Amino acid sequence: MNDLYAQTDNSSLQGFGIETNLIAGKVFKHCPKFTAPIPALSTALDVNFVWQTYGKKAWHKQSNFPIVGIGIIYTDYGNDAVFGRCLSIYPNLRIPLVRGRGFDWSLRIGDGLGYVTRKYEHTRPVDTINTAIGSNLNDFAIFMTDLSYDVNSRLRLQIGANLMHISNANYHPPNLGVNMAGAHIGIQYFPSGSHPKRIDNNAPKLADRWLGELRAGIGYNNAQTRAQPELPDYIIAASASRRWGGMYKFFFGIDHVYHSATYAFLKEYGI
Repeated sequence: MNDLYAQTDNSSLQGFGIETNLIAGKVFKHCPKFTAPIPALSTALDVNFVWQTYGKKAWHKQSNFPIVGIGIIYTDYGNDAVFGRCLSIYPNLRIPLVRGRGFDWSLRIGDGLGYVTRKYEHTRPVDTINTAIGSNLNDFAIFMTDLSYDVNSRLRLQIGANLMHISNANYHPPNLGVNMAGAHIGIQYFPSGSHPKRIDNNAPKLADRWLGELRAGIGYNNAQTRAQPELPDYIIAASASRRWGGMYKFFFGIDHVYHSATYAFLKEYGI
């Protein structure tokens, strides 16, 4: 093991870091119904609180020591009167693709909640041009790929590309969603070092076994009737899985869903 991974620090900050990215991109039309004007430039500021795993838990080594984080992004779409601005918080996972001496190429995936300041609205503040977003609270998803360089043991620079998406999963129409593609440049700072010494705990290989699961859930969807209420959808799922090789899993199952919103729509229109 080379000295790049030889840092030792028993403090509670071991593996912890702060990452900041400046993002510039553009909203793009992803379907013919997206008729709102496209801003010339959209920008965002991303602050991500990260933890470089180093083997403290068994899954760290099994997953090739990924970086986990909690990120906050403030997005200015470039047309405040139509799209407004978005403040998002999202858990994320950075997966290493290629690791070299001083250089890393990785993929970051995150999903969380985003609050937008403008939505489709007939009353004040009127915004009937924005047919992409029908609610203030939305799901926020982000995909990023980064090429990073270690300036020293604590400081890391990075550049990359990203794709961001917000929508409300049809909780309230309209719900075309807003997609934004862009590039970013950023910096990471790790107070106790970006490469903490890895713990080789020789975790036992997970046994190959069968597992049965039963799940139930509830969500809400817009009925798209005259009153446009948000009604519950119910789901129950049963599945079985088989693990092999200590890290792979094959599963199969069956889901049953009852859509109250669909039933209300069919009932109102006499279908």
